[in-house]
Formats: sequence, structure tokens, C-alpha cells
Amino acid sequence: MLESEIEKYLKTEVEKAGALCWKFMSPGNAGVPDRIVLLPDGRTWFIELKAPGKAPRPLQMKRIRQLQSLKQRVFVIDSKEEVDTLAEMARFVTESVNYAEVADIAEQVEKTLQKGKTPK
Repeated sequence: MLESEIEKYLKTEVEKAGALCWKFMSPGNAGVPDRIVLLPDGRTWFIELKAPGKAPRPLQMKRIRQLQSLKQRVFVIDSKEEVDTLAEMARFVTESVNYAEVADIAEQVEKTLQKGKTPK
């Protein structure tokens, strides 16, 4: 199986779970993960995709460690089964979000920012 097939499957399954799965590109910063997953609760996951059995290159590992040092979640995925696990995690997060609570908080933040104050 090709890495591109796993990537296409990842995008489809994660978006079915209710998250965004964007191609991640950072000009001038080689080795960054392939995809960024944005979850409705504000979490962000970085995904490095590999062909089955392949490992990240040294520069990719450096970027993964940089992100992890900033408390970012980074997953290295090389199979459709691992995609299924990640999509299930995304589904759990998506279904656990209390959208009414998020809307209330967003409204409070917006009102506070309009007044020029910092939210408490």
C-alpha cells in the first residue's frame, strides 16, 4: 500500500468523524508532518504518514520532537488500521463536545474582547 493511499483514507475517515484534516505545509521548514487534524474541542493533532513498515527520516523525527516538546500530539501512521484507531479517537472527541457550552464561552469571549478586557 502506498503512503498516498493511507493519506487519502485518513482524510476521508477523520472528516467523517467530524474533524478537519488539512494538508500541512510550512514553507522553509522541511520535515514537518503531512497532515494537521483540527478537532471541535480545540485540540490539534499532527500526523506523519509513512508507507507500511517505513520509519520517519531523521529530520522528520526532529520536527516530531519539536512539536512534542510544545505538548502537541503527533501520530506516525503507516496503516489503515492505525487510521481507523485515530478516526475512532476523533469521533469520541467530536461526540463528547458540549456545543452549547462552547457557544456560551465563545459569546463571553467575544463580549469581553469588544470591551477591550481580557477574559477571566
